[in-house]
Amino acid sequence: MANNQNDHLGVLGIGLFFIILVLAITFLRPVFFGKKEKDNMKSTEVEQPEEKDAFENRRISAEELLSKINSQELVSLIDIRDEVSFKKEHLLDSQSMLPPDLESFLASFDRNKKYVLIGNDGQDALEVITRLFSEDNYSNINYLTGGFSGWKQALGSTVNEGDPNSFTDQSKVSYIKSEDLKALLEKESNLLVIDLRKNATFQDGHIEGSMNIFLDDLEKKRAEILPGKKIILTDNNGLWAFQGAVRLFDMGIFNVLALSDGLDGWKSKGFEIVR
Repeated sequence: MANNQNDHLGVLGIGLFFIILVLAITFLRPVFFGKKEKDNMKSTEVEQPEEKDAFENRRISAEELLSKINSQELVSLIDIRDEVSFKKEHLLDSQSMLPPDLESFLASFDRNKKYVLIGNDGQDALEVITRLFSEDNYSNINYLTGGFSGWKQALGSTVNEGDPNSFTDQSKVSYIKSEDLKALLEKESNLLVIDLRKNATFQDGHIEGSMNIFLDDLEKKRAEILPGKKIILTDNNGLWAFQGAVRLFDMGIFNVLALSDGLDGWKSKGFEIVR
């Protein structure tokens, strides 16, 4: 009887041992083999070196560009956006040059000058640099990170074409009517009348003593505008005078009046025109 009981207990002990062993294998297997699998994966992984931005030294942020402009560092700004977008709004003293034209630009490339390409978002300018200016001897050609959009977000100043439907642009302009301008010319000597029409139209007739600067040349010829003068802008009907006043405001020239009724209004009142 005692032997049978001992045999029974032995069987139970062996069974309990196997149960514990199975449970241990079940719960510990993921830990052990998982770690082993991870180790194997690590050992088979080919370490990839972190790719370095080959054009990292070509990037310039809006803040860095603003600092260079404010310090009057010699920087040539090239806007590679489409011509319509450029005309509507651009950075002061930037020049419009489409990517296909940049290849011919290489012939007159000045290696002693710093250039900054301005695209829409920065990526387009980077692609141009990668394609045309990747060699080390073009290291002074940079691109604006974030492009024109990034410049605007950083509150960088721009020159606007002048939109009559824009409240912001309208707020930049002060007007004068023909009769008030005639009275002002008779009593005020510190005036500069600028006729914004094309030269051929200007030669056909203009206000006596006025100088001719075509509207689209106003930015590059602004040095001809003498400081301290009260500026009167004229054209045929007042639109270009408005746009010229917006542009001068964006250039930091504020003592400006736009002839609201233009030379058409001036002539309709019988005021003098000279050739």
